Amino acid sequence: MTMKNKQEKLGKQRKEKEKHGYPRKWIYVAVTIITLIIPTAILLYLNIGQITQAKAVIIDQLRIFHPNETFKNEATRILEKKFEKIDYYPKATVELYEKLPSLGYKLIVWRVHSALGVKDGAIQTWIAIATSEKYVPEKYNYQIERGQIAIANLTQVGGRALYFGITPAFIKEQMQSRFSKDTVIILLSCIGLAEFGGAPEHAKAFISKGAKAVISWSSWVNPVHNDNAGTLLLRLLIEENKTISEAVEEVPPDTSQGIESKMRYYPETPEVGSYRIPHYKMRKNQTLENLNFFQTLILGERRTFQFSMSSANNRVKLFPNPLT
Repeated sequence: MTMKNKQEKLGKQRKEKEKHGYPRKWIYVAVTIITLIIPTAILLYLNIGQITQAKAVIIDQLRIFHPNETFKNEATRILEKKFEKIDYYPKATVELYEKLPSLGYKLIVWRVHSALGVKDGAIQTWIAIATSEKYVPEKYNYQIERGQIAIANLTQVGGRALYFGITPAFIKEQMQSRFSKDTVIILLSCIGLAEFGGAPEHAKAFISKGAKAVISWSSWVNPVHNDNAGTLLLRLLIEENKTISEAVEEVPPDTSQGIESKMRYYPETPEVGSYRIPHYKMRKNQTLENLNFFQTLILGERRTFQFSMSSANNRVKLFPNPLT
C-alpha cells in the first residue's frame, strides 16, 4: 500500500469517528463526573438546613428567686461564639418542658431549682425539676396520678414554696419527640447528679430520650456559686474548647452547704468525657463555602456544562456554556 493510500485510509477512519461520535468510554467519564457533582451539591444543600438549626437555649427558672442579668448576658455572649441563635426563657412552664426535645437545641443551659423525689415517705433516686408554675390544687391531676408531675417544695427559697416539677416519667412519656444525638444538657441545679446508689433516674431518662450528656452537681449548691461555676463551665467548653471531662474537672466544688458538691457528667464514659462542643458557626460557614462553589460550578450565572472529548489527546474537558 502506497503512502498516499495509507493517508486516504486514515482520513476515512477519522471521518467515520466524527460521524458516529466519540468512543463510549468518554461518555462514561462524562456521566461519572455529573453523578459525582450533583449528589455532592444536593447533600451540601440539605446539610445547610440541619446546621441552621444548631442553636442553644437558656432556661431560667431560677429567675423567680435569684434573678441574675449578669449571668444571662455573659452566658449569651459565650454561647454566641459557637451558636448562631440563642433563645432565652425567663419562665419555665410545663408546656415548654413538654416540647423541649422537639425544639432542636444542641446545648441546654438549665438554671433551675430541684427537689428530692419522695414516694410513700421514702427518698427516690431522682429529682423533680421545678417549673415556674406555682402549685394549684386540681391542676395537672392526671399527670400527678401517673407520676409524671410532682409537687416540689422549694424550701431553700424560704418557707413553704410549692411549685410543679417534672419527673423521669414525664421526660420519658410526656416530652415530645427526641433530643438531638449531640444535645448536651447543663443542669445548673442542686443534686442534679447526686449519688443515689446508682445513676439518677432523671439523667438516665434524658439519655434514653436521645441526649448525649447531662452535666450537673453532686449535691446542694449555693446560688451564687452555681452561677459563677456555670459561667466558668461555659467558658471552658466554648471559649477554650475543652472536653467535657477537662471542663468539669476545672470547675471548683461548692462547700458552702456543709458538704462538698462537685460538678459531674453522665454517663461517665470515654466517649462523653472526650466530647467537645462543636463550633457550629464555623461548620456552617465551611458548608456554605462548599455549597457556593458547587452552585457556581453548576448553576452560577445560569450556566450549564458542556463536555469536550478528544480521543486524539485522550482528554475530557468540562467547561461552562451559557444556557439559551
